[in-house]
Amino acid sequence: GVASADIRFRPDRGPYPVYHSMYDSFEWMAKFGDPTWQTHKAVAQIWGWVALSLADEPVLPFDYTEYAEALASFVAAVQAVLPAGSKP
Repeated sequence: GVASADIRFRPDRGPYPVYHSMYDSFEWMAKFGDPTWQTHKAVAQIWGWVALSLADEPVLPFDYTEYAEALASFVAAVQAVLPAGSKP
């Protein structure tokens, strides 16, 4: 497990419609995706704040107990849908 984060706006819509296609380009983003670049700016500011906040922490503020419990629940969920006798 790697501690990670996914900071983006509008997660209910998933990635933008041309994500990782041949149309995924600066031009598409400038014309359709985020013409004012306000979303990009806001996400960059949040990531910058997170980086600056974590940079000076002597101990990173992660809850490893909660992380372990989440992993255990994911394993249990996978095991619940596997055929009897198989292992994940």
